[in-house]
Amino acid sequence: MKKALLTVGRKNGKAISLDTNIPTPFGNRLLRDIHEGDIIFGADGKPTRVLFESEIQYRPCYKMIFENGEEIISADNHRWFVKYRKDKKPDNLVVRTTQEMYDKGIYH
Repeated sequence: MKKALLTVGRKNGKAISLDTNIPTPFGNRLLRDIHEGDIIFGADGKPTRVLFESEIQYRPCYKMIFENGEEIISADNHRWFVKYRKDKKPDNLVVRTTQEMYDKGIYH
């Protein structure tokens, strides 16, 4: 089984299900209810304003299950920053799509 650490930056092709819960300072909201100008929690845990809302995409999707049991539905072209556990370099991140990770066997 291959494992990786996944993080994602802003404007990096985050094609995820509209039913995904998004944490906000006012409680979780579904992605479908988040719009430009709304406040959500960013990757750093701090409140941040939504700057852009893309059109709805209809693409093949995969269920991603993380070590903590959380799940997310992610489109094939969703881009992730990935650090492989066996790689000892702390800043050695690569960008992979959900499809690329699936094709390389990063699943179980």
